[in-house]
Amino acid sequence: MVEISTKNVVIWGFNSESSVMAINMLKEKNIIDAKAWIGDAPECTHDLVSLYVGDFKKDQYHGIAQNMYDEIFCNSIYQFMDMMSRHSFYAEKSFHDYLNIFNMQFDLFSNLLIGNNIDVVLFVGLPHEGPDLVLYKVAKKLNVKTILFHQTSDCVKTIYHKIT
Repeated sequence: MVEISTKNVVIWGFNSESSVMAINMLKEKNIIDAKAWIGDAPECTHDLVSLYVGDFKKDQYHGIAQNMYDEIFCNSIYQFMDMMSRHSFYAEKSFHDYLNIFNMQFDLFSNLLIGNNIDVVLFVGLPHEGPDLVLYKVAKKLNVKTILFHQTSDCVKTIYHKIT
């Protein structure tokens, strides 16, 4: 019998009742060890809205991923700003406001992924909100596997994109 090791994961979304049940089943069967769950379900460890507005617990700046910051910043900041500008509370934000929130999210996610030896990040959908883009970009740069789920238009099937 092949033994499957438990994967350290970060979960983005999966807030519906059926999604929570599926994630909890994976945890109960020791298939995953959820080091962080970002969303608005009661089981989540990080509140999604808090990430949008920058009102989340910030550890002391570590800078452990500073070597990859410039590349991620240069390749992502304008897409990040576009995504974040869709939220009404960003209507009158300056570039420096966006930069500050990007930097806080970058540090949070890089510390989370590196500090917890994350194997996989599960996304309920394709990155399109801002913080999920930063998490995705950091994960990819760290060679952390990402699995992105996406519901089809007929609402019957769910497909996933495993991007290695």
